[in-house]
Amino acid sequence: LLSAMLFALGSVVGFVMTHTNAENFYAFVQADLAGDRHPSATTESLAKTLYAEKHDTAKLGQFSGYLFMHNTRIGFLCFALGFLLGIPVVILIFSNGLMLGAFFALFYGRGLALDLGGWLLPHGITEIFALILCGGAGLVMGDAILRPGRKPRLKRLAEQARATAPLLIAAMLMLLAAGILEGVFRQRVTDITVRYSVAVSTGLFWIYYLGIFGDRSRST
Repeated sequence: LLSAMLFALGSVVGFVMTHTNAENFYAFVQADLAGDRHPSATTESLAKTLYAEKHDTAKLGQFSGYLFMHNTRIGFLCFALGFLLGIPVVILIFSNGLMLGAFFALFYGRGLALDLGGWLLPHGITEIFALILCGGAGLVMGDAILRPGRKPRLKRLAEQARATAPLLIAAMLMLLAAGILEGVFRQRVTDITVRYSVAVSTGLFWIYYLGIFGDRSRST
């Protein structure tokens, strides 16, 4: 819950600051991730980035692989750096929220918010769920250092690492699925109705799946 709140807060701050001053976009979004999507681009060129069809399978595969590696790196950093009192985790999750908020502010200002949602959400819902889970795992590691109870901190940290490792593996698989959707599906499917249908389906699936997972955890 704390991880989700940090991400949501970052998204709101990124949106407000970018909507107020478009130049803030460059402070929140890396150039290699922004590509042709930046405040200097025309509205027409921004719209084309959301609907342009690409049929080069090799390039799509490379793009998907790059996105998976980027998101996996963020996920592993959240987990690996959690022992530093969770501070790096807070920064990583919050900064990813800033980036999302900045993107939405950019397209919202051009009247393309609905189009951006159709372009982003089919893969983004899975990706956001995964990053929030990674952030949660990292915060658990930080909590083991801050509040070890009666056990030595290193022992408590090792116990929490073993307990959250399956969660990290599940998040990595989710990021892989998100990378495939992002690198292939959204470039080939340009119908906004289909895009939102997939987004809603993935959202409902993860809400159901994670809910069932929680019920099973409480019953064991």
